[in-house]
Amino acid sequence: MIVIAILLIAVAVGFAVAVALQATEPVTVDMLGVSADTSSREVFFAGVLAALVFGVGLWLLKASTARARRKRQEIKDLKRGRRTEVERLEAEKAELESALRRQRSSSPAGDAAPTRPSGGASAVSADTRDGRTESVDLTAAERARAAAGKDRER
Repeated sequence: MIVIAILLIAVAVGFAVAVALQATEPVTVDMLGVSADTSSREVFFAGVLAALVFGVGLWLLKASTARARRKRQEIKDLKRGRRTEVERLEAEKAELESALRRQRSSSPAGDAAPTRPSGGASAVSADTRDGRTESVDLTAAERARAAAGKDRER
């Protein structure tokens, strides 16, 4: 593919040089009601310039459509990722809700015994605003500070 491209470029450059060296006869160009006297070399290079402008336009069109396609694909991937994340979070929420329902149905209402969390912390009941009690996890350092505070109050 690269060899063919190099050969085509060499043929085009050779043709342009041959025309530039040999096309010297005068030509009259009539365009849009205007007549101009010029040489065939200038007409050839005007055609080359028009072809270059056309090629740049095609290249810009291709580049912009490729960029738009990449953006659409990126947006589609982001939406797919977001959808997957939402589905994962909904599944996790449903799992946690069912675990909570199982926990509530297995223990009598209002008679929930505090559990001892791992890591040496203990659970202590604390009153909430609506009169219910809930467990609060304390570490050993927090228990020591709480005990020191109670000793100061006495």
